[in-house]
Amino acid sequence: MGKYVLELEEKNWQDYFDPWGKGKWLGWGLVVLPPDQQTTLDYTGFPGDWNSLYYGMVFWLYNNEYHVEKVEEAIEISPTHVAYYQKVLGQKDALGSQIKAGIDEIIRHVGDLELLRHDLRRYREVLDYFKEKDEHSLKAMFVDQVDFHAGEGAPGRLSMSFMQQRGIFPTIIQDFFAMQSEEDLEKNPRLKDLPEVEKDVLRTKFRAYQEWKQLFGREIESRVRELERLVKSKEELIGALRSGLKPKIARYKLIEEGLKHPGVRKFTATFPVRPGAEATASYVIRLWAWKEFFPPEYFKSGEIKALRELRGIRPDDAFTMKNLILSEKTGLKAKFKWIDEHWLKGAIETAKRALFTIRRHGEIPKYNAEYYVFFDLTFERTNILSARGDELEDVFITVKTYLMTQNVVLTKMLEVLAIQEEFDRQVDALLGLGEKVREGEKGGGEEKSRSKGKLISSLSEVFGSIGLGFRFARFGPYDKERERIIRFYLSPMGRYFYRPLVNRLKAKMMR
Repeated sequence: MGKYVLELEEKNWQDYFDPWGKGKWLGWGLVVLPPDQQTTLDYTGFPGDWNSLYYGMVFWLYNNEYHVEKVEEAIEISPTHVAYYQKVLGQKDALGSQIKAGIDEIIRHVGDLELLRHDLRRYREVLDYFKEKDEHSLKAMFVDQVDFHAGEGAPGRLSMSFMQQRGIFPTIIQDFFAMQSEEDLEKNPRLKDLPEVEKDVLRTKFRAYQEWKQLFGREIESRVRELERLVKSKEELIGALRSGLKPKIARYKLIEEGLKHPGVRKFTATFPVRPGAEATASYVIRLWAWKEFFPPEYFKSGEIKALRELRGIRPDDAFTMKNLILSEKTGLKAKFKWIDEHWLKGAIETAKRALFTIRRHGEIPKYNAEYYVFFDLTFERTNILSARGDELEDVFITVKTYLMTQNVVLTKMLEVLAIQEEFDRQVDALLGLGEKVREGEKGGGEEKSRSKGKLISSLSEVFGSIGLGFRFARFGPYDKERERIIRFYLSPMGRYFYRPLVNRLKAKMMR
């Protein structure tokens, strides 16, 4: 079973990209969490203070040209906090009831739709008999579904089926199929020697068959058109009902209860700030924010600099695609099994645009930044309502500051897009829509091998043009020396990124 190596909480990345860890893939990427650039701040105040801290920080990040994404959200309210519980979780229960009623209604309409489709298929089949003048099939239909009921009983006493089964006319059905016209009763070698009584019966049945063909032939086309209208109307109704339920399901799923997760349940059982019998409410939200980071001195070799100027170091290079994204053992695909080339085609372009953050460029930059400051921010709010009616609000803010290379940030942005896609898939699954059909899904295998081949060959051309083939492939394009990382990356990162953010939070708390 695979394990996604860029899962920040589990610190899997330390074995691959941390210069102070095992660093199996050092040079191909970098993830560093300095111990002096992570902290947890605790603020206790009045209800509503959290809004100032949280939104003030989000807007500050935007103003400083960070790209910000919300990746987790959960709420937990004790039933003893009656007003808040009813306001939030009561609303979720009401949404759940509406969703259940809506899905039941959709199921009923889907059942009706299947019956209509069955009838439409059957009538189209009969219409094809008439268009193709398939006399054999039409006669079989007449014998089984029309003449079978002539007279009393089943089969009817006046039906050809009854006469053949009782031995009255043992071959009457075969004789009926052999008739092309009434004249055949006198000219066809098989039919001309039949008893006159059977000939009279066949003559009567053949006339009834011809009349049925004329009446039913005119009717069948109008029935097909009517069924097509009914099927289309029913499909549109089901589509409208599903579309109407999507916002409700999305709202329902966005109210995420923390206790549904095993880790949260275990933690809550011993967390001293949340006594089970007290009126408490907790809300947790997690953000990722990143911004380009340019070290004051790269000390890059001339070959690497030439490569960057010639083509730029791609964030979606062959190593990243193979090991961080598409690998089922170490990549993003280990976490989201459904990821494929078709989804990645559009997702990578979206993720690349996010690498430029919201910097106000006059035009799209010619090169990506190779390094980024990446904040992992968790806001945890706890409201405590006392028996006297007083209410306190306590806020834990956890700040973790990472140094990441562009290919790692690209993968984290793809993770955000995968979270969004999975949310949409879960909503569709609840509505019975199944997996989405993407354009160009057929022939994906060939396209996959072609695109991979193009990527690897293009990189080989770049490496070969500047004599980097072996050395670059062996050591990777990114810095990995500890001394340089401390001096030229971590030190300015703490001074110009981590410290202003923490000071901003502390200033808001002091007001």
